[in-house]
Amino acid sequence: MYRRILCAAFAVILTLALAGCRTTPAFYIDSEGVYYRGEDGKNVTGFYDIDGGTYYFYGDGRRAGTEIITVEGDTYYLLDGVVQKGWQTVTTRGESAVYYFDGEGKALKGDYKINGAPYSFDGESGRLLTNAADVSAAPTPSSSALPTPSSPALPTTPEPSPTDTPQPPASPTAPPSPSPKAGNSAAVGELTGVEKLDSEVKKIIDEVCDAKKDGEYNSGELFDWMVEQLKYKYISVDLSDGYTDELVHDLAEYIVLNRRGSCEHQAALMCVFNTRLGYPSQVVKGEFLSDDGTQWVEHAWVISEIDGEYYHFDPLFGRNHTTSPRSHFMKKDKDFEKRHRWERADYPVCE
Repeated sequence: MYRRILCAAFAVILTLALAGCRTTPAFYIDSEGVYYRGEDGKNVTGFYDIDGGTYYFYGDGRRAGTEIITVEGDTYYLLDGVVQKGWQTVTTRGESAVYYFDGEGKALKGDYKINGAPYSFDGESGRLLTNAADVSAAPTPSSSALPTPSSPALPTTPEPSPTDTPQPPASPTAPPSPSPKAGNSAAVGELTGVEKLDSEVKKIIDEVCDAKKDGEYNSGELFDWMVEQLKYKYISVDLSDGYTDELVHDLAEYIVLNRRGSCEHQAALMCVFNTRLGYPSQVVKGEFLSDDGTQWVEHAWVISEIDGEYYHFDPLFGRNHTTSPRSHFMKKDKDFEKRHRWERADYPVCE
C-alpha cells in the first residue's frame, strides 16, 4: 500500500519536474542562420508546423531558405523555409520555370488534370513542359495532408474554383501599392543621395506615416512596417571599416528592394527611415544574448535622437525573439542591457 502511494507521488513529482523543464518554442538566430527551438529545448529538424505555415529545417537545425529542395524523392519549393503550394514561378541562376505544388507541397510530375485542364510536368524536376495531349486517365493533384513524424500534418489549401481554370503564371506580379496619404509628407529629413533608395523610402513613408503626427507615431508606423514586411536572411557583411554612410545606404537599398536581409540590413533601413523623418540616427554594432542564454551573437540595431532624447530601435530582435516587437521600439539603455551589449563609450547614452 505504502509502496503504491510512494510510486504515485514520485510519478507526480517527475511529471511536474519534466513540465518545468519545458521551454517556450521560438525562432532564434546565430551566425550560421535561423533555428527553431521546440518545447524540449532542442532544435527541430525536417518539416515542422509553426503558426499556420510548414517550415523545413535541415539536419543541423538550420531553417531552409528560398529554394527548391528534394526530400525522399519529392520536390518542394520553399520561401524563407515555408512550403509553398499551387502554381509557382521559380527562378534559379537566372532561369525561370513553372511548377504546380499539390496540397502536400509536392511538385507534380508526369501528366495531371487541374480542374479539368491537361498539363504535363517533367518526371524528374517537376517543371511544366506543355499541356498534355491526352490525360483521360491522368490523376488530379493530391490535396491530402502529408504525415511526418516530427510535426503535425501539412495544412491543405482549397483547389481553384472549377469555374476559373488556373493557368501557369508567366511571371510573378507585385500587388498594387496603396495610395499615399493625403497632405504633406512626413519625409522632411536628409536624403541619402541614392536615387532608388530615396524614392522607395519616400513612397513607404507617404504610405504609412502622417505628417500631422509626432516622431514617435511616425517612427512607430515604420517600425511596424518593418516587422510585418521584412524577412530575415543571413547575408555576410564586411564591417572592417565600420558602418560608413556608404555601407548603411547600400544595406538599406538592398533590403528595401528585396524585402529580406540580415540584422545589419534591417538596422540600416531603420536608420535611414528615422533620418528621413528628420531624426539623427546611427547603426549600433553590438551583440545580443541567445535565447538559451549561452552565447553572445553579433547583432546590429539603431540609436536615434527624437525631440532631444536618444532611444534604441531593434525591429528584428523584437520580431524574432519576443512576443511583442514594440518591446524593442524607442527604448532606453536599461531596457536593452539585459539582452544587448555594446561599446557604451562609442554611442550616445539613452537614459
